[in-house]
Amino acid sequence: MFAGAALFAGEIAAQVALMNTVRYSGDGGNFFSDVGLVFVGIPATAVACALWVWMGSMALAGRGWARIMSSVFFGVMCLLLIDYIYRFPSPGGVTSTGPFIGTVPLFSALPLVSGALEWLVGLAAIIPVWRRAAGQFYAASG
Repeated sequence: MFAGAALFAGEIAAQVALMNTVRYSGDGGNFFSDVGLVFVGIPATAVACALWVWMGSMALAGRGWARIMSSVFFGVMCLLLIDYIYRFPSPGGVTSTGPFIGTVPLFSALPLVSGALEWLVGLAAIIPVWRRAAGQFYAASG
């Protein structure tokens, strides 16, 4: 689960690095994308990073509810991944001056790529938590 926190920390760095590479058409210029990133994107990613650390700490402490909450969070990640796949490659009116993956701007591909990586890390964290040996650990920890 701590790998998930590290992945989210890397996502914050990528968001900041790519912040000025996106332009939205319309009267707002680049203001709305920067404001949205600073006041929504980065804080939301920081909260997700903190949730990964919290769940990892509670799972290591043997809290039985931690594996249930981790499963709920994984379910939310599954829904987010479906949403990322549905919305790929990008909303209309967006152009990028930043790096590209093929013909898709990296900024537009970032949610799908990071969402897929987060889902894989979440799956790798959930499977061991629900194994029989883990159940014995949680039962013994009380």
